[in-house]
Amino acid sequence: MKLSIIITVYKADAYIFERMSQLLSHNLSDSQIIVVVCEDGYDKSAEICTKLLHDRKNALVIVQPDEGLSVARNTGIMAASGDYIFFMDCDDVLLEPGFSELIKELSYTNSDVYMGKFALLQTNGKDKWPDYSFPPVSDASDARQIIYSDLPDSIWNVWRYVCRREFLIQNKLYFCPGLISEDVEWTPRMLECAEKITFVDAAIYGYYYNHTAQLSRRTNPKRTHDINKTVLNGIFEYRDKPYGKALCDRLIRESFYSISAYCRFSVADRKMLRPIINECVKQYHHSASLQVRLFMKTRVFIPLYIWSVVLLVVKTLRNPLKRLHGANKVWSSKRQIGESHSDNNENTI
Repeated sequence: MKLSIIITVYKADAYIFERMSQLLSHNLSDSQIIVVVCEDGYDKSAEICTKLLHDRKNALVIVQPDEGLSVARNTGIMAASGDYIFFMDCDDVLLEPGFSELIKELSYTNSDVYMGKFALLQTNGKDKWPDYSFPPVSDASDARQIIYSDLPDSIWNVWRYVCRREFLIQNKLYFCPGLISEDVEWTPRMLECAEKITFVDAAIYGYYYNHTAQLSRRTNPKRTHDINKTVLNGIFEYRDKPYGKALCDRLIRESFYSISAYCRFSVADRKMLRPIINECVKQYHHSASLQVRLFMKTRVFIPLYIWSVVLLVVKTLRNPLKRLHGANKVWSSKRQIGESHSDNNENTI
């Protein structure tokens, strides 16, 4: 078996039949399908997947309690029997002819890691396809520099990479349980261990962009905490590497995007996040390039400062405005009573 495709499923019964049917439309004769369902007891994802795959010898459905995405992926790694492992999200699709080109590449090269392109698919039909080509690489160090410095799109998502199974197991490249946005921690660690990296110059994966889900993730305080903790650890771990500056810039940008939701959090959440964010900000000035520091000031900290001033002004004026509003209500009430007495006197005359 050449390739094990690991699909993690959680609360997906609304669309899992359609997505799994699309997956099965590809030539998967030399591939293993592993579906890890995180069961919460309320949806029918496990039942749907079992019915679709029950007669396929190359398919395996694993149902386990919901312990997070990291645990589900680790379960998939341990159950895989293919030479290579490819992770998928349950709401995304494989693309042709890119997937067929990937299978061909796996057949005649022996790399630790393969990296392809992806298309951003949107419900409004305004899909975005990659418009760049991978440059030639001489070794793994050169490939890492290209990934961190030159690629215009996201590099963290695990579905961008196909990894040799023995490479993952020998280097203990498992996902950290309980960590949100675990891809940001796993990807640099995985790439650091790779001795040979191959680029597949084709769109292999179709990522469906869910605007509502993205907003929900962005306003999750634990996600903000975990990303900034990962960024801080990554800066200390990788900044002295040959590609350290480029990687730190990538990590710091992820931190920026998570901090942008800071003002939406509760007072208790902001208090919890303040120490880790303050520590990250200290490291930004030592590790980030000038371009990223300017981005940080114009796109994150100046807007946050303005928003904080606005909140302070609103808070300061709230009580005087309330008193003024109360006085206006009293004055209006007295005026209405006075007009009522005047009308009564006129009627009496």
